[in-house]
Amino acid sequence: MEVKVEKRYAVQVDAVRAWAVLRDVPTTAGCMPGATITEQVDPTHYKGTVKVKVGPANATFAGDIEVL
Repeated sequence: MEVKVEKRYAVQVDAVRAWAVLRDVPTTAGCMPGATITEQVDPTHYKGTVKVKVGPANATFAGDIEVL
């Protein structure tokens, strides 16, 4: 399964500083509630989990992440 996320946010920093943060995958994952990077396989591949709760239902998903 492939998930593609597209969203635009205005930030008050220059592009170099913004990309430095966005390329730090564990830090970026920390901005998403319930997301955790569990392993860095190589410079572009990671393993992680996402925990979600919708009403009384809880779910945990594990997956592989490739950052291109």
